[in-house]
Amino acid sequence: MGIKKESSDRFLIKSRNKDSISQTKLRIIYSAEHLIGKHGSYGVSTRDINKMANQKNSSSIYYHFGNKDLLIDSILDFRLKALELIYISMLSEINKKHLDLDTDRTLDILITPILTKVLKDESWKDYIFFMQQVYFSDDLNIKLDTRMLKTTEYLYKSLRDFNGIKNDELWLIRLYDFRNFLISSVAQTKKDFNSNKNKLLTKKCYFNYLHKTSKKILID
Repeated sequence: MGIKKESSDRFLIKSRNKDSISQTKLRIIYSAEHLIGKHGSYGVSTRDINKMANQKNSSSIYYHFGNKDLLIDSILDFRLKALELIYISMLSEINKKHLDLDTDRTLDILITPILTKVLKDESWKDYIFFMQQVYFSDDLNIKLDTRMLKTTEYLYKSLRDFNGIKNDELWLIRLYDFRNFLISSVAQTKKDFNSNKNKLLTKKCYFNYLHKTSKKILID
């Protein structure tokens, strides 16, 4: 059972142009991702981030973002908006081919963007480690959940509808376990690829593993 093209249009119309962002902000974002990914939010100061971003003005973060917490919020928004554009593109492609959205295709959409970005896009090289640290912090985890639900609510609802799953506390536990698995697994794989430990692991084989395990966590 799948969702026809017409019923996914409501999600597709949320597509929006990618926000322009200054090079200064990008340098700060990339530096914050790198440092927080290595040391955690509490192990990094705004001074550390400014220094890595080559900002001579000590108040640069406050000028562009407000404070460190708002910088973290901005990173989550910036990255999740980019992922959302890929979700929308993949949904649009399914519609163009006159296919039905089903459980497997929905899982593909949830997994493919983050895997592709982290393993292939150099500007995302620190993002997955930043996300790990977000999951280690309860306060940051709440922020992540809020933003991810806004981005992926339609896809999660589709999964529940396909499989007769209630939107209850058990579902929230499954969702947390899925995100934790995906982030932890992709982070470890990124480390292994960086150190050439996974030469024999093809990306297709790894994607199939992510898909099968995610399905087990969310559905079975």
